[in-house]
Amino acid sequence: MTETLTTHWMQAFDATRLPQHSEPEWLLKLRKQAFEVYLDMPEPPPPQRGLRRIPSLKVDELSALQPMADTESVEALLNQRLQSWLQTGQAFGGQTIAHNGQTLQTQLKAELEAQGAIFCSLHEALVQHPEQVQKYLGSVYPAIAGRELALNLAYWQTGYFLYLPRQCKLSLPLYALQSLSGSGSLFQRSLVVLEAGAELTLVHDAWSAGQAAARVSDVLEIQLGDGAVLNQLNLQQWEKSVHCHSYSQAQLGRDARYHVLNLASGSLYHYLQTGTGLAQKGAEARLLGLFVASGEQHFRQQSLQNHLSPHTVSHLQYHGVMRDQAYSFYNGMIYVAEAAQQTESNQLSKNLLLSEKARADAIPNLEILADDVQSGHGAAIGAIDRDQLFYLMSRGFGQTEAEALITEGFMEEVLLQFPDARLHAPVQQLLAIQMLQDQLAEAESEG
Repeated sequence: MTETLTTHWMQAFDATRLPQHSEPEWLLKLRKQAFEVYLDMPEPPPPQRGLRRIPSLKVDELSALQPMADTESVEALLNQRLQSWLQTGQAFGGQTIAHNGQTLQTQLKAELEAQGAIFCSLHEALVQHPEQVQKYLGSVYPAIAGRELALNLAYWQTGYFLYLPRQCKLSLPLYALQSLSGSGSLFQRSLVVLEAGAELTLVHDAWSAGQAAARVSDVLEIQLGDGAVLNQLNLQQWEKSVHCHSYSQAQLGRDARYHVLNLASGSLYHYLQTGTGLAQKGAEARLLGLFVASGEQHFRQQSLQNHLSPHTVSHLQYHGVMRDQAYSFYNGMIYVAEAAQQTESNQLSKNLLLSEKARADAIPNLEILADDVQSGHGAAIGAIDRDQLFYLMSRGFGQTEAEALITEGFMEEVLLQFPDARLHAPVQQLLAIQMLQDQLAEAESEG
């Protein structure tokens, strides 16, 4: 990439995005430094062992999203998405809703604001809480963490800021909806900060409000103080023409608890990186994943369970359901430092292939420097068990119904581990709708 090309792209992209907000000097400097880091970093090496690769986000292939032509229609669609949650009986303590990089509404119950909770767009937080944003922005994912992370830090357009003070325990979940339509590039970066003893359930929802062929970079930085508890549901249901790269990492204090469920069924290409930093004694993380892919979708999941302190625990379990020509690849790492004695960790990746052309690969990894630990990893890839299928069909179920029941049980094995049971039913409903849509699409293509 030549300097001329880079300069031309920056001028065109900046003209449509960055001047929309008046930003402090420190942030403009941070953006510039991050972009310089991006330019200095080499492109990632080719994949190992001939594995398929998700195209990386390149600066000269990006373009700005077009502004909304009909704000009222878009808001109506987004409210329908919110209502689909409320109709399940799930209430929220607050929500923030954004579309194509523009925040449309933010709301937080007055009693939560009175406790010192903050839930607003990241740009609003820059105005209302500049010192906190400066403290935490880039603290978990600095520019040097990776080439695409540097690009995101340089060009994030939207995102939210969530802060809970000490011992602030929210009984109702908070809901963050990020939506898009049309073509272009969307950069999101959000900050979640829970001080010592705070507790929260967060729903992070990525959804397309109409046709979309965009490229998305979504980064979530999480800081948990001592004894804090975060239950986090990440939903990715972009249009199946979107190219999405998602990054989420949590730094855990002493005795903190982090439970995350990643559910993905959208995007043509989806790269998901999830990490945990267990740097204090007693920290515990549970990383769960459900991935439903069809057509020519290509999913890649990468995880890091980073044990740096003794008496820490992490468990990972990812299940994928692949049909048609869909492809999934999991690459995970458990790292246990020499000082991290008496830790417990494991990772398990399982994929259910519902067609002969679907494919999955998995490479779980361990790097253990301590000598008093419990750690393990495993991977399983295969079709539906014929004995299970025969058993159900012998009791009156048709083949399609029997396969659906087996698939449902396969996914519930992961879902029921998520500690906030209030979200089980809404997630089951989303999965059921997605599986039905995929079955109908498959039948139509065969017909």
